[in-house]
Amino acid sequence: GSTMTSLTYIRERLLQSIDRLSPTQRFQVIAFRELADSKIELPPIQARTGSLPRATRENKQAVADWLKQMPARGRSNPVDGLNAALQFKPDMVLLIARGIERTQAPWAGGLKAVRQQLDTLNPLDPVSGTRPVVIKTIQLLDEDPTGIMRTIGVFHGDGLNDHQII
Repeated sequence: GSTMTSLTYIRERLLQSIDRLSPTQRFQVIAFRELADSKIELPPIQARTGSLPRATRENKQAVADWLKQMPARGRSNPVDGLNAALQFKPDMVLLIARGIERTQAPWAGGLKAVRQQLDTLNPLDPVSGTRPVVIKTIQLLDEDPTGIMRTIGVFHGDGLNDHQII
């Protein structure tokens, strides 16, 4: 719901990014929001079980069609989206969100709880000092006053543009 005024922009930028992918690359888009039967929604693109779909022309078009019909509605908890994304074992996740402060309940129990959950889902390797998945955050319109988005980017990013406000 908080992305209602930004959804057109998100769709356009997301589709531009997906369009740049080559057919040998793999990707996925996950919408996270409270729905009647789920907290996440995936586009109807084809992949082997447990694998990310290839960036084929057909999969890109399926995502474009899916995004065009997707309304902005419901409250969200990005930790649900991140949990779903990490199940695919990607190299990188881009978390795009808006309106943490406007949700009626803090995301997943607040900053400390989010850090604990993500540290469990994406643990730091004590030897290499890296995590299995790089998570970068994009905050829409205004800085997140809770600090959650910036914290996710700082602690789970790779040190290059880990948190941006657009």
